[in-house]
Amino acid sequence: MTDVSTSTDAELPKTRQEAKQMKFIEILPLVCAEFCVTRESLEGESRARTIARPRQVLMYLALMDTGRSQEWVGDHLGGRDHTTVLHGFRKIGELLDEGDENLRSAIERIRSNYPP
Repeated sequence: MTDVSTSTDAELPKTRQEAKQMKFIEILPLVCAEFCVTRESLEGESRARTIARPRQVLMYLALMDTGRSQEWVGDHLGGRDHTTVLHGFRKIGELLDEGDENLRSAIERIRSNYPP
């Protein structure tokens, strides 16, 4: 898995190199709709898996597809620390590496709804 904190452009996955730069505000409602959660719940303090996993997916997509920093993403998710964002990114990457097809499908559905 690629560590966004130390990657060079040559090491980044093609999805990030070649993808249209998305805006965080465009990804947020897509994640909310996919997981049936509210923006407020993603920005809130809940650690329930039904909230934490979608929040981690948002962190993952925000880092992969927006070009924003960990600090920026954390600030826009209820003031979370950059290390929390990095943990969320890595957790989703690990689950995808382990073959979590439900998660992979959810991420593909979200990305398929990105504006052209």
